[in-house]
Amino acid sequence: AIVSSENPVMLMDGLSDLFAQTIILIKIFIMWKNKRLIDGLLKDILKDWKIRKLPKEWQSIARTCLLFCSIIIAMYAIATTVYFPDLVLSYFGQSKEHRKLFFASKYPFDYHPSPIYEVLVLVQIIQCLLIVSADLVSQTLLAALILHTSAHMALFKDHLRKYTDSIVLSRKINNGKQIDDKRDRFTFLLKRIVKQHMKILDIVDRIDAVYSYVSLFQILFSNVIICVTGYVLITAVNLTNMLYLIKFTMFILVMFLQAFTFCFAGQYLQNKAELLV
Repeated sequence: AIVSSENPVMLMDGLSDLFAQTIILIKIFIMWKNKRLIDGLLKDILKDWKIRKLPKEWQSIARTCLLFCSIIIAMYAIATTVYFPDLVLSYFGQSKEHRKLFFASKYPFDYHPSPIYEVLVLVQIIQCLLIVSADLVSQTLLAALILHTSAHMALFKDHLRKYTDSIVLSRKINNGKQIDDKRDRFTFLLKRIVKQHMKILDIVDRIDAVYSYVSLFQILFSNVIICVTGYVLITAVNLTNMLYLIKFTMFILVMFLQAFTFCFAGQYLQNKAELLV
């Protein structure tokens, strides 16, 4: 249970934790329902990238994906780590009655005595790590899927370029046999373009099926959490509480990062699609 409203800062702290965990559980449930689609997408990624020599553009996309995922992981790691100083100071610097939990909460029993307090804190830390890991999977998977789609768009663009070059060359040929050979190549390239286009549409449709509701709930809850955390952040500044300031600054940055990831994903695909025209 979240803390009572006697302390507004602690109340908002508890609400922010509650909303953050709620949205993560919702995302886990939605992705669990679409596990077959996710499994198929992961198999496609493994199959498509399991080639000996990757195109240069694919290598660049892979580095971009690694960089983006590394930034997400680093932000989550920092945001999780800054929760510990307040917990450690509370454990070693205050009496048992004033010990703080990892998550701001209250229970219908006295959790301050040892070893109940230590066990409860350990359970909350494990819960936090599991929740953060689950959310990380959701965010990094989206980044990987979007950049994987971008790689296929680059391949489609390359096929389209070869197709147009083939048309230009075919107009300069007068020999009948060469015309037949070029016609066969022309047909082959056209089929490859259509096949690649259908594959891109299939990937996009599956990503949309998995992440449409995830993005809806993410944006909705992110707005609420940012408002609640913003209140705590402003109050912490007024109270000159540096631990709260650092803790909730990182927390609100992660919320912005979550919302940014979904906005970036859609805009990135749209920009890539416009470049194909």
